[in-house]
Amino acid sequence: MLIPGAEPFFFPGGETGVVLVHGFTGTPFEMRWMGEYLARQGHTVLGVRLAGHATQPDDLLRIHWQDWLASVEEGVLLLKPHTRQVFLMGLSLGGVLSLLGGALLPVQGVVAMSTLYRLPNHPLLPFARLLHPFMPRQGFSQAENQTAASQSDHPHYPYFPTRVVCELTDCVQAMRQALPEIKIPVQLIHSHQDGTVAPENMDLIYAALKTPHKEKLWLEKSGHVITCEPERETVFAAAQAFLQRVGMPA
Repeated sequence: MLIPGAEPFFFPGGETGVVLVHGFTGTPFEMRWMGEYLARQGHTVLGVRLAGHATQPDDLLRIHWQDWLASVEEGVLLLKPHTRQVFLMGLSLGGVLSLLGGALLPVQGVVAMSTLYRLPNHPLLPFARLLHPFMPRQGFSQAENQTAASQSDHPHYPYFPTRVVCELTDCVQAMRQALPEIKIPVQLIHSHQDGTVAPENMDLIYAALKTPHKEKLWLEKSGHVITCEPERETVFAAAQAFLQRVGMPA
C-alpha cells in the first residue's frame, strides 16, 4: 500500500518527455513541483516510484539495485512511444540512476541533482550485510535529520534496513563505471550547503564524464533536496534551459 501523497504522477504534454526520479528513501512527491513546472512549459512528464519505495521501509529488503534501474527504464519505455525525445532528471539516488540510464537507455540527456559519486567513508560500511542481524535499521545523520525535518510535510522513510546500503553502494559503483561511456549532454546541479552528499561529489562526477556536453550549476542557499528548497525555481529554470539547448528542434 502506497503512502498517501507519495504516488507516481503523469502530466501529458508535448513531444519532449521527461522522467523524474526521486532519491533514496524518498518518494515521487519530492519531484512533483519540478514535474508541474516542466509540464507548464509544455513537456510530457512522468514521476516514477523506485522499487521498494513509498510503501514501508522493510520492502527495501527484497530489492536489488537493478530493480531501481528497472523502474527508471520502465518510465523511459512508457514515454518513448508518445514523444520524440526523452530526458532523465533525478535527485540523489535518482541522479545516480539517471546517469547510469544515460549510458544504457535511449535518452537524449540527463540532469543529475545532489548526486553521489561515492558514499561517505565509514569503517562499518563494508560490513553492512553482516551487521544487519545486529543493526537491522539505520537512521540518518544529524545533517540528514535536519533535511528531513525541513521536509517534514513530504512523505519519506524515517529509516532504512542496514542491508540495503550494499545495494546503494553497488549502484553507485555501477554508475562510476558507466560515466565515461555517457555520450549525451549532462547537466549537474548541487548545493554548496548540501549536508547529505558532500559538494565535492559533483566535481568528481564532472571529471569522470567524457561527454563534451557537460555543465555544472552551483547553488548557495539550499540543502540536499534542492527540488523542494528555496532555490527550486532556479533548479527548474536551469533544467528547462538545458532542454531547450540540447533537445531536438521542434
